[in-house]
Amino acid sequence: GFLKQINIDFFNQKYNTSRDTTIDVLRGILIIMMLIGHFSINNNLRIIIYSCHMIAFVFFSGYFYNTSRGYSSNLKITIKNFLKPYIVFIFLDMILNFNNWNTSYLKESLVRYLLGMSFSKSILKGIASIGPVYFVLLLFVVRFIYVFIDEIKNEWGQWIAVLCISLFGYALGKMGYWLPWSIDVAMYCIIFYKLGLYFNKSGLIKFIKENSCIYFLLSPIWGYMIYIGGMEVATRNYGQYGITIIGSIIGVLTIYIFAEYINRNVFIIKELLGIFGKESIIILILHTLVDGKIKNIVSLRFDSNHFTFMFLVILIQLSLAMMFIWGKRIIKNTNEKFLFYGKQ
Repeated sequence: GFLKQINIDFFNQKYNTSRDTTIDVLRGILIIMMLIGHFSINNNLRIIIYSCHMIAFVFFSGYFYNTSRGYSSNLKITIKNFLKPYIVFIFLDMILNFNNWNTSYLKESLVRYLLGMSFSKSILKGIASIGPVYFVLLLFVVRFIYVFIDEIKNEWGQWIAVLCISLFGYALGKMGYWLPWSIDVAMYCIIFYKLGLYFNKSGLIKFIKENSCIYFLLSPIWGYMIYIGGMEVATRNYGQYGITIIGSIIGVLTIYIFAEYINRNVFIIKELLGIFGKESIIILILHTLVDGKIKNIVSLRFDSNHFTFMFLVILIQLSLAMMFIWGKRIIKNTNEKFLFYGKQ
């Protein structure tokens, strides 16, 4: 009975009735795609994954943007949602690397954390990457930029600003000016953020959800985008501007339709993917912190080129994330009950 109640409590606190749980499932699929993409996999599979998985997070971040909030409120929420997890990452990373502490290491780490580089090319070549967690900073910059764009009250003015900023970011990436906090990528990706907001306001996501047969019209276009080379934002491989934007959005919508099927028909997988999706930043941070260590341990018994190796590494990382999420929720529930009884 006790374990059953824990299981019920764990799953039932995820959603509210107004939340589109399909998007949680979608994010769960995407975060697993990200984990798979960080292994030595078939190049064709890699192109498929990278054609839209990062873009989808930007797109749905824009989808949930609340235009009714004021300028200062949106800035505060942006800082809380993205900079707070990054600070947690810095703290944990420093603790895990305590044995390396010396003046040189601390100085290099401070510079690395402050600059938050994904990769370098023509500038800042000596600065090490902060790893996959760079994406948290990228999302922060995208949201930060759009908060200012949202101050433009004319809709066409917003679209013109978004397009100009996106093209400028595209040009910076192509020229090798890869900036701290992936600012150049964030500028390019602002178009996906705006499209996410547009799809929400226009009801297009709802339309696609209710007409899933549209999958057969969308998937060939996504396939063509993949055929011509796809897109990988971390390495600024943007492909042909316009075609890759349309293709990536269609890829996101195609996966959304698949997520909707899971959400309706496969309960256990739906629940797990929903948790992974809601807590995707936790998984991303843990992945950045422990991926190398787990791979080293698992490689002692399994060939790193085999599927079993990838499966076990991902399973261990997701299991650690679940333990962390479960612990966080138990602490939260305990605090809420304590406050409730205290008021009583």
